[in-house]
Amino acid sequence: MHVSKKAVFEENNVPTAKHTVMQTFDEEKVKDFTYPLIVKPVDSYSSRGVYKVESLEALKEAFPKSVAFSRGNNAIVEEFCEGIELTVDVWVDGGRAHVLSTSVSDKLDIKDRFILYRTKNPAPISEKIAEKVKEIAQQIADAFHLVDSPMLIQMITDGVRVNVLEFCARTGGCIKYRIIKKASGFDVIRGVVDITLGKKVHVEEIKSENKYITNTFLYCNPGIFDRFEGFDELLSEGIISDYCQFVASGTEFDSITCSGDRVGSFTVQDDSLDALREKSALVMKKIAVLDRDGHDMLRHDLVTDLIY
Repeated sequence: MHVSKKAVFEENNVPTAKHTVMQTFDEEKVKDFTYPLIVKPVDSYSSRGVYKVESLEALKEAFPKSVAFSRGNNAIVEEFCEGIELTVDVWVDGGRAHVLSTSVSDKLDIKDRFILYRTKNPAPISEKIAEKVKEIAQQIADAFHLVDSPMLIQMITDGVRVNVLEFCARTGGCIKYRIIKKASGFDVIRGVVDITLGKKVHVEEIKSENKYITNTFLYCNPGIFDRFEGFDELLSEGIISDYCQFVASGTEFDSITCSGDRVGSFTVQDDSLDALREKSALVMKKIAVLDRDGHDMLRHDLVTDLIY
């Protein structure tokens, strides 16, 4: 019998949205739900199979698409919570949950999809909400009996309440480990390797390299990717602090359907918001993602001005 993490949340008073888990669609299970709803596979990644629906008809259409992305053929249907979404990276040390970073993400303006293009650290939340985030992280660690482990939690807050969307006992994907280290000084990859080898890992002082750290993901127009241009120069000038190419030359891009369709990313950090904005804008003017004919494939239009 499949026991969802949401069921464990309920048993341990972890705040989360009204939901149900289904393998086959059962209209009776959602008859008392308030739209809009979110339908998502219980075990996918990179926003694959996640849909926001406004009606029963749309839910019926989206449900099988979501289930198709699930290894266990199960999807969660839950009420949509208004607010800002928080990504909370945690390390559990001897049963104690240490919040390493709390960030927010900007998403592409694509209807009914949740495709990330920028993360901003730290999240612009009050001290009260930050304390609530820490309390909930500890609740989750206790509920799932985590002792020495990384933890990634997605939460949403309206500034008063905090609800948990999902969590997993792992580090953030892609290059998130680099951002976590910049934001906290803690190397989660080294930590995972050490506990795998049976070594004890302890979280010492949590300290960010800069007051603000942003990471921007890049997407392309259809075509065949060849190379990056302008990134090394910006890195040597100190405008960007890091960048990463996610695919090999010769990779073909089509449509943008999920967060996994990105070609690369760059990181900008500073103690001044004005300087951060200036750097981000300069980067988008200076970089290019070239195809085999030397044409710029980069969707410059998808990266909006940095608003914190």
